[in-house]
Amino acid sequence: MAILGKYIVKSNRIMTCKRKEEYNDFLEFTQTEPLKIIKHCATRWLSLEKSGSCLIVDMVGQMKTLLKTFLGNFLKIASIKSAEDVTQVDYTNKDNYLPVDFIAIGMKARTVLADNQDNLEPSTLHRIYSGQD
Repeated sequence: MAILGKYIVKSNRIMTCKRKEEYNDFLEFTQTEPLKIIKHCATRWLSLEKSGSCLIVDMVGQMKTLLKTFLGNFLKIASIKSAEDVTQVDYTNKDNYLPVDFIAIGMKARTVLADNQDNLEPSTLHRIYSGQD
């Protein structure tokens, strides 16, 4: 770090003394520590691990929310809430399935089934909704 006139030169960045002082005053006022921006170094691929792991930690919560959304389309909410973790929900237990009328199969699929209801046997409809082959 070198001081040139009223500027501080630090690792190829120039910051005015006044701006640095305002920044430090803000940190002191809010009682926070300065955050470091994680950047990867062009010569070290291992430096990507730290920034990548931060992204992965953030993604876990989002993935669990997405899984809850998918499970909510065909499982009872009580069975999802009763599991300690959404990844531990017993989706193979048929007692946890929603009734046929509540299963979310999509609007287009419902339209096709409604239009062809006369041509489909009840056993075929049951197989479609229950997921049996």
